Amino acid sequence: MTYFRSKTIVVGYVTMALFGGAFWLTHVRQPTAFAEGRSSAKSGLKRNESLSIAVVELFTSEGCSSCPPADENLRRIEGVAAMLDQNVFPLSFHVDYWNRLGWKDPFSQVAFSDRQREYAELLKSDTYTPQLIVNGTSEFVGSDRRLSDQKIRKALETPAKHLIALSALEIEDQSRLSFRYQITGPHSKTRQMVDEVFNIAVATDLESVSVPRGENSGRKLSHIWVVKSFQVIPLDSLEGAFEFERSFVKPKHSRVVAYVQSRSTGAITGASALSL
Repeated sequence: MTYFRSKTIVVGYVTMALFGGAFWLTHVRQPTAFAEGRSSAKSGLKRNESLSIAVVELFTSEGCSSCPPADENLRRIEGVAAMLDQNVFPLSFHVDYWNRLGWKDPFSQVAFSDRQREYAELLKSDTYTPQLIVNGTSEFVGSDRRLSDQKIRKALETPAKHLIALSALEIEDQSRLSFRYQITGPHSKTRQMVDEVFNIAVATDLESVSVPRGENSGRKLSHIWVVKSFQVIPLDSLEGAFEFERSFVKPKHSRVVAYVQSRSTGAITGASALSL
């Protein structure tokens, strides 16, 4: 297996075989953060009432043989968070720099590779796949379950600084969808947040592809919350509207995830999602 880095391909280490999500949930002790979430739910208080969030961005590629275990890890993360009603937002960004090695990933975009390189500069890291980034500040190999749970637990221990409300708007153009956003919270007292931007990801679930060539030749790969459209807009105001093409949406299997992020540090300080 190999991990792709920006200029060279570096031999990666072999990861342990992954158990299925159901087996892990029923037979293996859950990490501390998730156990705490279950305890809170039993007492009548849901974890999402603490307003803590974890945006989990996976940079992956169908041309990378080391990526399927990371895709499975992202699905596991979503399953545990859903069971415990936690505000965890998984997103799969498919990069394009593996496309020249035998298989063109149908979900890949140059913009996603550029986003990963921007993270590399902010976090002083390499550019490789599979890479997981939690709340814009922690990066590690995407198939590493221990680090995944540790970093998500840490993220959920910190209350969000910004709260985001999303609502659909009616527009005449039937080829597009429009939404209104409003940002509130103790750190949203000014009408303009110079250091922050507003990220808007449109993602679809349950994407499967049979790969005929490349490192994953002969395999059928499955992905969750594959980003199809991504916008970054300045926060000139704490409320406003955005649009995107309806063609990005797969009915009943899509959602829009909006999150506030610092330009200077990469830290994600608020997030919300709306099913489409």
